[in-house]
Amino acid sequence: MKTPFLKSIRYTLLLFTLWSATGCVHLIYLDQAQHSFNKAATIENAQRFTGAQANEWTAESQAAQEALAPTNTPEFYYSLAYGQVHKSLQRRANLKRNGVLSTAYTLQALCEWKLGNYKDAEESAKNSLKAMKESQVRLPRDEAMMTALPGLMKTDQAYAVYQEIYTASFDTFTDVLNDPAAAKAKYLEFSKKFIKDWDNTKQRPLAFAYYQKALKEVPGINDETKFYLLTAQLGAAKTWLETRDKLETIFRKLFEIENQPWLAQETAWIQNERKWLNDNLCQYQNVRTELLAELKNLAPKVAGANKETVVKNWNNWLVDFSSKCR
Repeated sequence: MKTPFLKSIRYTLLLFTLWSATGCVHLIYLDQAQHSFNKAATIENAQRFTGAQANEWTAESQAAQEALAPTNTPEFYYSLAYGQVHKSLQRRANLKRNGVLSTAYTLQALCEWKLGNYKDAEESAKNSLKAMKESQVRLPRDEAMMTALPGLMKTDQAYAVYQEIYTASFDTFTDVLNDPAAAKAKYLEFSKKFIKDWDNTKQRPLAFAYYQKALKEVPGINDETKFYLLTAQLGAAKTWLETRDKLETIFRKLFEIENQPWLAQETAWIQNERKWLNDNLCQYQNVRTELLAELKNLAPKVAGANKETVVKNWNNWLVDFSSKCR
């Protein structure tokens, strides 16, 4: 038979346990969110590795895997992490008191980025940087990622454009081959959508500017973070080149056809457009040269024995057009 004293201790411990669980539930949610995000990133990296090594990771193979294990996808775990960190952020005052408010906002921004919620991600990144400044606790990796996040999102948007232009068939242009006005109008509409809006509204320069801002203005970034941001820029340059090349292929098929008298009517415009394509190529070449020089310096610090392979791969993936840009 339990004495009243023992019962009192038991009830006191129970109440203390309940109070403790309630008091730090925001930390529990944050910890769960970090684990879920790491799980998502691990699956995503495995998928990318499979595709890069075997060149077999396609939309079809991804759909097949998701059908077998619908919860074993990056999207599932990014969504789960977002829900968990969102619950954690419902107790901002507690997070701030524990010194992890900026960490929660950082994680929320990364989840929103991965889920394609770019506007929300940008706002969360701003909140994270503000919380870091107010706490006076420096987190160089988080600060660099949040500073560069708008660039990462612009790179993602550029890649989505590339995927769309890559799948575009030239057959969609055959109906205007004998109609100069229609051919010109359709090409201009196509080029504006796929690359000129990206260039003329400064989206491409801005993407690279955000990366450079993080690398140059955030002190104390470790080499791994620098390497991540550098490879993100290299990926953006690759997308830029491939999108531009597809556009030039369509341009040539439309406006560099022999024995087409109507093309004489558009000689000046064709020359201007060809110049724009060439200038754009040389802008890419300048960025390529700068990024590969940075990679050559940084790779030995993070890639170890694989440094030569890393540099060689990017040299091959980013085609050299220096002979055309002297």
